[in-house]
Amino acid sequence: MIRLEHLSKTFSTERGEVHAVRDVNLEVPRGELCVLLGPSGCGKTTTLKIVNRLIPHTAGKIYIDEEDTDQFDVVRLRRNIGYVIQQIGLFPNMTVEENIAVVPRLLGWPKDKQKKRAAELIDMVALDRGMLQRYPKELSGGQQQRVGVARGLAADPPVLLMDEPFGAIDPINREVIQDEFLKMQAELKKTIMFVSHDIDEAVKMGDKIAIFRAGQLEQYGAPDDVLAHPINDFVADFVGGDRELKRMRLIRIVDALEGHAPSVRAGDSLETAAQKMDQTGVTVAVVVDADNYPEGYVARADAEGGAGKCEREQHPLANPVKLNQDLRTAVSRMFTYDTDWLAAVDERGRFAGIITRAGITETLHAKARGKGTA
Repeated sequence: MIRLEHLSKTFSTERGEVHAVRDVNLEVPRGELCVLLGPSGCGKTTTLKIVNRLIPHTAGKIYIDEEDTDQFDVVRLRRNIGYVIQQIGLFPNMTVEENIAVVPRLLGWPKDKQKKRAAELIDMVALDRGMLQRYPKELSGGQQQRVGVARGLAADPPVLLMDEPFGAIDPINREVIQDEFLKMQAELKKTIMFVSHDIDEAVKMGDKIAIFRAGQLEQYGAPDDVLAHPINDFVADFVGGDRELKRMRLIRIVDALEGHAPSVRAGDSLETAAQKMDQTGVTVAVVVDADNYPEGYVARADAEGGAGKCEREQHPLANPVKLNQDLRTAVSRMFTYDTDWLAAVDERGRFAGIITRAGITETLHAKARGKGTA
């Protein structure tokens, strides 16, 4: 959907030429979010601004949906590309509704259609419709940022450019807004270029990550590829020494689940529990009720050679994790409960299997072996 070919930008200064962007080649597939990442002054924001021609490029080509943007009328181009910035840029003399409808109004939409679109988008960014008639000064910073996102989506553009849109928001609200935006993106499937300086945000938000240094594109690929296989020392240092922990955020518990872990009822014999553990090679059996909700567990040492029912040797169960949570959540909970395994449950809370530290390690290694550098 977005393709950059040998894109370059050179600025002339009193000290000579400055190469802000150097021969960048990059493709963003339709419906994906690409995060441009790198230290200050690396060229990521300049690249973003070149795409909608806020800054003219010195060399190279930009294609959107296979069309050369040099052939576009610049006004038409910008009206068909949503743009969201960190500074938000809401018009203080306009209501929230009027701010959202700026581009639709310029495109000549009827007023009732503008109002309907503003109402749809205020719902989409999880704000109350009562805010539509407020002015920006009456909103918090986080609320203003959500309105800025809504405005960028107002004319339903196929491409959205976002320049550190959540950078000025406090960490708690930033997480909330990021989550809301990802829900929207899962539904809308816009093609997005997103500038950030935060590797954790990039890992969370991006389908692809493009890491820049001194105007050049150092590495481009899926977040797990980049974290597992940094192409050079600069990328390795930039993504951080804790990159395995960052990778855990990308992998769901369901992907590392040991689904063959045995379960028993409280009224089953310890002999039955021991047999099930021997058959599966797992050292615990989770005790479940009649509806398959976990209640506790029996360890191999308790079951081997034991007589009586499982309820006699049943231990309390650490708080289970859910299949759609990430591995980082599982590891954190393991440390909290000082255990090397946890029961996992489905969305209804029913037992689905167990997850272990060894299984997490193997999953990370397997994914790394299966992928190369981009």
